[in-house]
Amino acid sequence: MYQPQETSTLTLSTPFAIILHRFLPLDRQQTIPPQMLADLCPGHAPALLFSTAERLLAAGIIHTKDQEEYLFPTLPAAKLNQGAIVKAILGSDTPETEGGRQSRLAIEAASQALPLTFEESQNS
Repeated sequence: MYQPQETSTLTLSTPFAIILHRFLPLDRQQTIPPQMLADLCPGHAPALLFSTAERLLAAGIIHTKDQEEYLFPTLPAAKLNQGAIVKAILGSDTPETEGGRQSRLAIEAASQALPLTFEESQNS
C-alpha cells in the first residue's frame, strides 16, 4: 500500500482527517479505539496517526476513556476549535530570536485563518 512521505502538510492534515472523517459525521462524542486509526484514516501512516493522537491528547482536544482503550473529543466534534488543533500540531515552542518570532506569527496566522469551529466551517 502506498504511504506518502511525511511532510508538514501531511502532518497538519492528519488531525483534520481524524476529526472530519471519524468524529464529525456522527456529531457526538463517539469513541475510537486507537489501534483502529490506521484503518479509519487511509493515506496516513500509522505512526503519524498515533503521534497526532498523542499531540491532541496533550493539548486536551481529545481524551481517553476506559483505561486508554478509546479516544473521544472533549466537545462535540463540530464545536472543536480548529485553531487549537493547528497550534497543537505545529507547536508553540520557539527560541527567543527573530526566526522564533516569525514562526510564532506564522502559527498564529495559520490558526486564525480557519473558521473557529468545524460547525462554522460547515455553515460557510
